[in-house]
Formats: sequence, structure tokens, C-alpha cells
Amino acid sequence: MADPEPLKSHGDVQKTDSGDNATQEAIHKKFTKKRLKKKNKRGNQTPVQPEMDESTDNPAETPEPAGTAMQSAAEIVDDSVTESANGPTTGPLDEQFQGAQPDASLDGPIENGREIDCEVALQEPERDDPMRGDCFRIQVSAKHLTLASPIFKETLSGRWKEGLRLLKEGSVEIPIRNWDLEAFLILMDILHCQTQNLPREICLELLAKIAVLADCYQCQTLVRFFAEIWIGHLRRKTFPTIYSRDSMLWVWVSWNFGQLFEFEKSTSIAISQSNGLITSLDLPIPAKVIDEMNRRRNDAISAVLSSLAEQRNAFLDGSRGCCFECSSIMLGALTKHMHSSGLLSPEPAAPFPGLSYCQLVETVRGFRSPRWHSDSSYSRYSWHTCGEASFSSLIAVLETYVKGLSLIAFSVT
Repeated sequence: MADPEPLKSHGDVQKTDSGDNATQEAIHKKFTKKRLKKKNKRGNQTPVQPEMDESTDNPAETPEPAGTAMQSAAEIVDDSVTESANGPTTGPLDEQFQGAQPDASLDGPIENGREIDCEVALQEPERDDPMRGDCFRIQVSAKHLTLASPIFKETLSGRWKEGLRLLKEGSVEIPIRNWDLEAFLILMDILHCQTQNLPREICLELLAKIAVLADCYQCQTLVRFFAEIWIGHLRRKTFPTIYSRDSMLWVWVSWNFGQLFEFEKSTSIAISQSNGLITSLDLPIPAKVIDEMNRRRNDAISAVLSSLAEQRNAFLDGSRGCCFECSSIMLGALTKHMHSSGLLSPEPAAPFPGLSYCQLVETVRGFRSPRWHSDSSYSRYSWHTCGEASFSSLIAVLETYVKGLSLIAFSVT
């Protein structure tokens, strides 16, 4: 079967086994829009301006449009401002902090290209507005962010220019780019204990985006409680049965949030059904996980091919078969099957492009054992029936699936 396509934009969700993806995403977009409109009731329809701290007379700087990506500016203020019910704002940090963020190529396929800061204090841009550089501003609490994320703690501690400005002026605005708006809002609600704003169910696509953010800001432990609730809903509805984009999203989500069952099952699907090198699809799945899946796949396919070669050699040298006729007929039948299946010459070699373990097993199970009359009987109802005159012993040892990876084994190592 063909490898799944790399992750696309939020608007190009590819349906696989989870047919409810489009419906779920529509619900989440409606949910986010409703929250934004609710906040906008407190003001007019003009863009929301960043709030000014009483300790400074300088107006907040307005970030320039970010070109093709939506940009957001998070104004981080001291606790007195953020202890209110309004929630959060922030995202990837400035130049000195860019090294701590995932590569833009990682976010591109999984994100929808919009940026943002946190909670719901902003206006949604007009749908027909061609300017994609519109800015969302959200006010967040420095205390909440530094307690929840070591990345924010390092950035706002005073060693970086953002931290120095926060200490000096009582607030700081940090531009955030390339994060998905809805995923970032949900993360900020979690970090600010605004759990009443969280949806009860989300789609796999959105959960993968939240996992990317939690990984970037190293706050998986805080997000895991809510992630397990969402994972439970997704698992009860549907779980992929074929190697696809969704199955790799499950590999990432289960790895990041420590889900043993989902990790083993999703890696088993990839190992068993991939017909080429398994890739991360630009998700931040550790290289050691991808490498181990590819090693398991190569070993499984090699084991089947080695078994075929051993059987063929045994018939060739006469160590299998009850007589000359028996070994000769079985050798010819096996050779013909291997040749017609492209398994004889040239013999497939790692990484076995175009060949999956499941496909190979189904091919071998389709090998037809020959039937012939023995020398002692010419009756049309009497066939040669020795135990070597069948491929059943070869087929019996083949497993339909390769066992997936153990998350515990990775945590130990």
C-alpha cells in the first residue's frame, strides 16, 4: 500500500479511517469563533489594542504583518493583571529564543499557518480580508507561564531581553508565529487553569497540534490529564486499521502523552503495512522511534524471505520430500510462485521499496500446493499425501501483523 502523504495544512485534512474528522474540526472552529465573539462584546468592532500597564507611558509596539502566516503578540503582564478571568497569551519567542522552537517545517504540515497568543480577548479577522498578517493579542500571566513551562521560565527570568523588560516595565509583548490559533488557545487555557473553556472532545488533528505545543514548551505533564480524556473519546469512536496519516498522528500523540496501548498498536500498523521507509511526516517523533520501526519492518520481511529460501534449498538438495518426484515437484512449484511474485530474481533487498510485510504474507499464503498421483495408485481420487507435499508448514508460522513497539522499553533506555 502507498505511504501516507506528509501532513498538510489544517484546511486539507485527509480522511482515512476517522471519517468524523471534518465534522469534528467544524465544531472546533465554531467553538473558537464563539469564544472570540464573546470577548469582543466588550468592545467595538475595531481591532483590540494591547492593554497598557500603569507603570509605563510608552504605547505598546504594534508588530508588523507576518506575510503569509498569521501572527500574534502575547502581552505578558504581572500577576495582578492576569489573575482575572481573561486567561493567557503567548507563543514561540523572539530571535534569541528561536532555537528552542520546532522547525517551521514541523509546524507547517500540522498547523494551519495562523498564529496567536492565548485566551479569548481578541477579534477574529474578517474572512474576506486578504491580509494574512493580522495580529491577535492576548493577555497572559507571567507567573502562570513560568510555573507551567521551563521554556517560559527561562525566557522570562531576566536573562533574556523579554525577562529584563518584564522586570523593568511590568509587561512584555512577545510575537508568536506559525502556531495554530485554536490549539494555542486551548494550551493557554490549561496553563491558566481556565478549564471551563476546554472542549469535551477534539479531533485527532487538533490533538496532534496541542501535543506539538506541549512538547515545544515542555509542559506535557500538565496537558496529559486533559489529553487522556480526549484520547479516550477518540479511541472509542475509531482507531486506524491501515497505515495512513492518522496512524502516524497516533504514533506522535501516544508517544508524547505516554499512552502504552495506542503507541504499540499504531507502531504495529506502521511496521506491518508500510511499503517503504517509515518517516515521521514532519512530526517531532524521536529518530530512535522511527529507526526502530524501520528495523522491525526490515527484520520481519527478511525473515519471510529467508524462510522461502530455506524451503527452496531443502527441496533442491533433497532434504525435504519423501522421494525424488516429491522434492522435484515441490521445488518447481515453489520456484514458480516466487518468480511470479517477484521474490526470486532479483531477490528483494532492504529497505524493500514497494513491499510491505502484510502484502508479503498474503502473497505467500496464496501459494497453491501442487497435487499429483503417486506411483502406487493411478486412481483419480488418490493423491500423493506425504507431509512434505504442501506449503502449509511454511504458511502456518507467518503472523498477520508484526508486534508494535513498547513505550516502556523506550522509557527504560
